[in-house]
Amino acid sequence: TGITAYSTLGWSSDPLLSTMLSQDETYVAGLVFHELAHQRVYVKDDSAFNEAFAVAVETTGVRKWLHAAG
Repeated sequence: TGITAYSTLGWSSDPLLSTMLSQDETYVAGLVFHELAHQRVYVKDDSAFNEAFAVAVETTGVRKWLHAAG
């Protein structure tokens, strides 16, 4: 699959495009958590860490969001 989102790491506003909203609510929530993680913590030249961190935040965020909504 292609890239559904991206972060400019604060260089400009990170848009939530209408094309990103074609999935279900849980997917979109995960996408938002993931991209917010990149805005909060970013280690220069360490893509592996940056992605692992964002995935961990996404997974935890979605789990907590679903629990709160449930």
